[in-house]
Amino acid sequence: MWCLLGLRCDLCYNNYTTASWTKQRTHTGVAISNCVDRPSETIGEDGFPEFPALNANRTVWSWKWTSTGLSGAAPTLHVTGELHFRSSNDLQYQAEFSRYDRLVTNSRCVQVLYSKDADEVLQGQRSIYRIFAPIVDYSPLYFGVQRVVGQDSVSAGLVVKKHGGEGWLDAFYADALCQIAGLWVNCMMDDDEKDMWIANGVEHWLRAPTANIKASSKEKWHVFCQHSRSADGNSVLSDIFIFDATSGALTEVIMGVKYAKVARTSMGKLFSRLTAQSGTVKAPVSQSVAPVLMASAETPVPSQPTPQTAAAPVTQKAAKPAPETPSINVVGKLKAVLADISGLEPEEIKDDVELGDIGIDSLMGIEMAREIEKEFECTLPQDELMHVTNFPSLLSCVQGALGASTDDVVVHSSSASEDEAEDVAGGATTPASVSTNATSVDLDFNEALSKGLELPQSAILKAFGETKLTTDRLMEEYGNRGYLSTIAPLQDQLCVALIIEGFKELGCDLAATKPREKLPSIPYADDQKRFAQYLYTVLETAHIVELDSGNMTRTHIAVPKRQSADILKELLSSFPEHACCNELAHYTGSHLVGILTGHEDGIKLIFGTDRGRELVAGVYADNPMNKIYYAQMGDFIRRLAASTSQRPSQGPLKILEMGAGTGATTKVILPLLAELEIEVEFTFTDLAASFVAAARKQFKHLPFIKFRTHDIEKVPADDLLHSQHIVLASNAVHATRSLPIAATNIRKMLRPDGVLLMVEMTEPMYWCDIIFGVFEGWWLFEDDRQHALSSAEDWEKVLHGVSYGHVDWSDGHIVETKCQRLIMATAGGKQHPRLPIAPKQQEDFRHEEREAATSKLIAKTALDFTIPTIPETDIIKTPSTGHCILITGATGSLGSHMAAHYASLPTVTSVICLNRRSHNSPYTPLERQLNAFTQKSITLPASSLSKITAYETDSTKPLLGLPEETYATLSTTVTHIVHNAWPMNGKLPLQAFTPQFKVLRHLFDLAALVAAKRGPGFKFSFQFISSIATVGHYPFHARTPHIPEETMGIKSVLPNGYGDAKFVCERVLDETLHRYPDRFRAMVVRLGQVAGSSGSGYWNENEHFAFLVKSAQTLKALPRLESVVSWTCVDDVAGASADLLLDKFPEKIYHIDNPVRQDWAGMLKLLVGELGTPENKIVSFEE
Repeated sequence: MWCLLGLRCDLCYNNYTTASWTKQRTHTGVAISNCVDRPSETIGEDGFPEFPALNANRTVWSWKWTSTGLSGAAPTLHVTGELHFRSSNDLQYQAEFSRYDRLVTNSRCVQVLYSKDADEVLQGQRSIYRIFAPIVDYSPLYFGVQRVVGQDSVSAGLVVKKHGGEGWLDAFYADALCQIAGLWVNCMMDDDEKDMWIANGVEHWLRAPTANIKASSKEKWHVFCQHSRSADGNSVLSDIFIFDATSGALTEVIMGVKYAKVARTSMGKLFSRLTAQSGTVKAPVSQSVAPVLMASAETPVPSQPTPQTAAAPVTQKAAKPAPETPSINVVGKLKAVLADISGLEPEEIKDDVELGDIGIDSLMGIEMAREIEKEFECTLPQDELMHVTNFPSLLSCVQGALGASTDDVVVHSSSASEDEAEDVAGGATTPASVSTNATSVDLDFNEALSKGLELPQSAILKAFGETKLTTDRLMEEYGNRGYLSTIAPLQDQLCVALIIEGFKELGCDLAATKPREKLPSIPYADDQKRFAQYLYTVLETAHIVELDSGNMTRTHIAVPKRQSADILKELLSSFPEHACCNELAHYTGSHLVGILTGHEDGIKLIFGTDRGRELVAGVYADNPMNKIYYAQMGDFIRRLAASTSQRPSQGPLKILEMGAGTGATTKVILPLLAELEIEVEFTFTDLAASFVAAARKQFKHLPFIKFRTHDIEKVPADDLLHSQHIVLASNAVHATRSLPIAATNIRKMLRPDGVLLMVEMTEPMYWCDIIFGVFEGWWLFEDDRQHALSSAEDWEKVLHGVSYGHVDWSDGHIVETKCQRLIMATAGGKQHPRLPIAPKQQEDFRHEEREAATSKLIAKTALDFTIPTIPETDIIKTPSTGHCILITGATGSLGSHMAAHYASLPTVTSVICLNRRSHNSPYTPLERQLNAFTQKSITLPASSLSKITAYETDSTKPLLGLPEETYATLSTTVTHIVHNAWPMNGKLPLQAFTPQFKVLRHLFDLAALVAAKRGPGFKFSFQFISSIATVGHYPFHARTPHIPEETMGIKSVLPNGYGDAKFVCERVLDETLHRYPDRFRAMVVRLGQVAGSSGSGYWNENEHFAFLVKSAQTLKALPRLESVVSWTCVDDVAGASADLLLDKFPEKIYHIDNPVRQDWAGMLKLLVGELGTPENKIVSFEE
């Protein structure tokens, strides 16, 4: 690190300034340049400095330090550099320093130091030097860093350190300043943990001409560092700027501090050699300089220094001689593999260790075998692997696979001997929990309370109360509002489709059976009975089957036709933030047959495959609903810690996480704990040793974390009884046989003033059960539960039943808060009134936010629109007579009626139907279009049908996704475009409509090309089918139900993605085609409620009324509404829109709506009679 270089600079400068031949005292400024350190040898008693002058004024001096050692060998060069003496009145000196002052300012430093977007933050002197300890174990004399922030390739720090007053440099003061750079390169830069970075040079060190650091009483400094890594990655240059934290003045700069990368093992060997030499060669270091212990991978460092305890002398045992000609170093390579997997150092793996004790269980055993086979290029016998439980048996297995006898194997074991230290700084492994005959949890609470930090219940309730108030806000911020009405229904469809597909493969084809027909039972293994029964209930809830005394009967409800793969594609496209949940549900659901029949194991399916592990880790870490409650956990801990008064003698705030698994919660909590102003101790636990090993590998660099295996269902180990202030658990406790037993065991772990924080799903979700239902443990509950998950109220009953005190949970007005909760329970005390939820906020339509978002999309979609310039020869001289109409979305209800209407008009010679590609259709594009007519009972004469051409394409692609020759043909034939295609989903966010904006722009480009080819005398007609959603809020702010046919602002638009997207398209029309009124007839047609056909009665099955009728048939009920009906028949809408498109002098905006209203009460009487709904089943809409 920096300390050796700094000491050698200080030594050389002090030797120089005390030399008798140094007479000049007029130069108050000093600069050090071109300093290079060579820390390969200690400076012995025979070491001597040399100071040759480099100029006649004797203001620039070269310096070096060499020694010869006891043997009189050639001199060894240790350090070189230059000293420059400058007058504070030197104008060149002042100008040079002022350039640095302009280069970086204190405000820039402060901006990084307290940035909310920092990559990493280290806070608190105690925590910082513990983290630094594996690199440099500093004496307290070198302490000074209070905060370090890393952001991209810069770092900033707060240092509290006063110059000692002796010498120009002062090694303690200088080192503390330079530690900001050292911490970044060693602890924040993304690099191999096996390496460390050593400062071995400085290009230029300059202090402000007016600064007098030695005489100053200032001790608080802001330090800003810029870092640049070399192309080969083996060195880093850091420029350091030091500011007076009070005045903001730049006091000194250290340019070009060079850090070289060195393997920790090599550095450890170097210092071991230097330590051995120190018995005969003494370094002439001043007694005032505290020794600095360099830590290496070979030298375990205690996690905490023991106060007032002298360090024991280091003794080295003689190493056993290795054979002269080693053959295969199996032991060393094997331990290296195990160390990489478990997160331990090879030295910590003993020759007789049980694999489970280092975190290698059956799950990690799969990864272990794969890594061993890769390392040794062999194949391990599976039957022998089944019996491997410890290192000797694993070694024997590997030897057998290699065909090596014991005599061929070189045993280079690097494991520590029994009397060597076992704990490594920041990564101490504590014993696994074991069952014990512990005394009652209620024994001597006073004794437990007398030990350690105390948490008043009032502080706990206050902190949780404040956290609870954030629930609705966080629901909004993490995008979960509306989840139950938008995403969850589609996820349910995905799961139902997966079950239908699985049942078909198991011999129960639901689509092939008739209503009232009995269905065969699916085959399943005995241990899958509960899972199979659950799948039946999903189908029953979907009204596809009826269950009665074990018999399953088909209903009249049609089996959904969409395949699970298609539904997944829609989910991934529309809701990418939920990708991991949906992908994992599809992944496990696609294996239902293997799971149910016992041919596949759920644990191995998820945790035994790379894909499964990646997805499940994403579910825990990236699910937006989980993120809310991880954030609330952290918020509660932060608030509680801030209200806690901690005395040094009380010890740390102890937090233990149970069932920590993949570490999703841990990753959120640990950075927060590192920033707390109080001392903390965090224990990571899980039943699976493999998860503990993975966590140790990832988090062991933190000084306050411990690791151990622990089973929630067993009594805690003795050392855990009444030990924890806070126990955390995220979706873990429900996965036990008995909630009361698990809750009792947790309470035994808590101090009497402790608190339990659980994140628990409180509403079953199909996708969750399809994922975790493949685990046998999901269905092993033996208490009175009917499902693994429980409501918040049921949790309260359980917790009170085993003597917890106050129980509360997160809550709010947004309905999605009921899906999952953060549940809090105090270990003692009594139940207080439930803490309040935040007041319901007045609905915020976010006008400014939506205005900004839509304006950005309008500008992006309309960017660079123009009518292209084409050669005169390409202009059509004699255009064909008659109209050629291009319609998008022509297979839908309105689109089909539009196509049919235009084809029936004598002035129309051609109708081109541009439809979305159907991947599963066996029909040609034209056949599919004609089938759409048939499904909607539309009949056309042959003369009309002959006008119709159909294409299927992805219009989001350039040229509308069409071949160049087809696109060129359209550009010479099309005269009118009707853009009708649009996804009917009022729940999608605005961003989900991005593909529609691409389609619109591509249609505009086609229209512009047609206009160019037709020449100035031709006007191209374009009609965009919009929606009443773009004016849905106009009556609210205008105070009138009469809506004008004119351009609207965002205040008039329904505040959802559908309305905002239609609004964007209307406004893009203004910014493109409407700018060329002499070349285009462009219009917007806003539609009200489009009803069924006046002829056939066919109603779009995806409209809300069709869903209402289906629900009424299923529930045998109808809603009572106090409103009127405004419906316009679809064929009338098609005819009216055609009249508008073909008008030669159209307006810009039209509304198509039925001016005649009907009362819903009258409509209800008709529906009751037609659907056979009982009179007593007319209920409120909410019911």
